[in-house]
Parts: sequence; C-alpha cells; structure tokens
Amino acid sequence: MTELHDPSNQSDPSDHRPASARPGAAGGTATAVLSERPPRPGSPDDDAVVIELRPRVTPERTERPERRDPTPRTEQREYSPAEMAARLGRPNVPVDPRMAARRADVRSERRRRRMRRAAWAGMPLLLLCGLFALTRSSLLDVDRIDVRGAENTSRQAVLAAASVDRGHPMTDVDLRGARNQIAELPWVAEVSVQRRWPGRIQVDLVEREAVASLKADDGSWYLVDAEGFATARAVRPAPGLTSVPGFDRPITVGEVIDRDGQALVTVASSLPRIIKRDTDQVSVSTEVGVELVMGSIRVLVGSDDDLDLKMIALSAVLDQVDMADVCAVDVRVPDFPAVKRDSCP
Repeated sequence: MTELHDPSNQSDPSDHRPASARPGAAGGTATAVLSERPPRPGSPDDDAVVIELRPRVTPERTERPERRDPTPRTEQREYSPAEMAARLGRPNVPVDPRMAARRADVRSERRRRRMRRAAWAGMPLLLLCGLFALTRSSLLDVDRIDVRGAENTSRQAVLAAASVDRGHPMTDVDLRGARNQIAELPWVAEVSVQRRWPGRIQVDLVEREAVASLKADDGSWYLVDAEGFATARAVRPAPGLTSVPGFDRPITVGEVIDRDGQALVTVASSLPRIIKRDTDQVSVSTEVGVELVMGSIRVLVGSDDDLDLKMIALSAVLDQVDMADVCAVDVRVPDFPAVKRDSCP
C-alpha cells in the first residue's frame, strides 16, 4: 500500500504564522520524497510505502560586494629607518652610526653613478653643438679665394658667378653650384672648385682657345673656338687669328654657331701654317661649302670631312703646279685635285 503524506497540510499548533507564510503554502513548491517507514506493530500493511511531500527551500540570493578601485600606485622613494619603522608599526630602534653612515654612502654613490651616466649620455650632443659652433666661428670661414688659369676671364666675373665672399662659412660653400655657375661664363671650358681647409677656396679654370674671328650680320666681330662656340665680341679682328669677314649670320656670345659656321671654323683652325699665312679670307656658302681666298686664287674645300687629306692635296698642288693663270683649285675630292685656269666666274 502506498500513502501520500503532505507535511504542509499538517498544522503545527506552535506555529502562529498564517497558512500562506508557512512552508509549503500555496504558491510554493513541494517535492515528493519516496520513503519507506518501518511497519507499525499490529498494522496489516506491513509492506506499506509512504510518499512524503516536502517543501523546496530556495536559498536567498546575496548580492556580491562591489569591487573597489585598486589603490593608485605611489611613486617609490627611499625611506629613512625611522620612517620605515613608523610605516611598519615597529618601534623606532636606534641604528648604529656606522651602519647609518654606510647607508648614506651607498645612497650618495648611487646618485653619483646616475650623474655620471647622464653626463656620458649627453657628451655626444655637447660635442656636436661644439663642432657646429666652431663651423660658424671665424676659425672656419672663407679667408681667401684663389682663381687660377683665368686669362680672358676677369676675377670679378668668377667671384660673382661663384657667389662666394670672404667671411662666408666654409661648410656653407656650395661647390657644385659655384662650379655650374662659373662654367656658364663664355671663356670657361672646364672649371674645378675645391675647399682648402681651414679657410681657402681654390678655383681652377681651363679657358677656350679662339681660332677665328667671324664677322656677323650686325657688323661686329666675334671670337670663336674650334667647336664653334662664340667666346667674345670685338670691334675688329683679333690679331693672329683667321678672319672670316663674309659669314654675315647672327652670332650670340655664349652659344654655338650654326652647322655651316662650325665647318668654317673647323677648316680655319686646321689650316697648316704656310697656307694660313697666305689665306686672306675664309667663307662658306651653300653651293660649294667652305672656300679659301688666297690672293687671286679660290680654293674649294667643301665640307670639313677629310681635312688632313685636303690640306695635303692643296700643299702638293701649290708646290708642284705652275700657279700662273690659275684661278681656282678644287680639293673637295682629295684624291683627285683639280686646277682651273682662265675659266673662273
């Protein structure tokens, strides 16, 4: 036999709480517990099983305490023995003077070690500052500027182009910029600018060599080197140079003349000394190219190709041919020079 036993329905005479507030009251939760009681003496139900309903007790939830913010860290510092004893709650025990002196020496040595490290760390910065100040002092400024190799270029023009003055810091001199500016001068073919410590700037020039004087269309004479570069303007032809009065084309100082003018200058600069002495005029035309005038004789040279062979052929004609009644010599084909008589235009 099975018996359901609800202990909540049993009333306890000593419990004065209302029924709703008692354990297992309405609204609560009961748990069925299967238990086996020992049989009562004289009971016919010896194998009775009792099911007991017990109220479920829900434990009350407790709130967790809020976490407190961690205590902010304080800056570490050294404490004296008295302060340390006071913080630890220990009695202030007197310290042996020798021990106190030793501790003071240790602290002093630590401070000195930190100061030495700081000094060594700042030494490179102090050294750099000292070197920078030295470069700005009068010990390392420009004291002298030497210009060598300038014959047709004035010293003032070189210094103005280089933009270097006395008293200028040596480290601030722009060597490349000075070299580029000086190279723009008409007479300068090559230039070198160097520092000579502690306070000298050296400028070495290689000037162009004029080989001919050309008369332009404006009536002025211009000195031209072997590459056709106009170096200077003059009022009259330069003595000792081949004169070309019939060029009659525009020329600008500091620029290269046109292709015909270059061929003209190349021929004029390549003339042997004997032929150059007897040459009165060198001209160029589109029809025949370069032409020499030697007294009453016209020498047709043509282009500036094979000049050496053409000059050899011209020299052979002048030495071996009777020049009487000769009005023209054609060496445009150096292997077969030609001579004209009495039929020149």
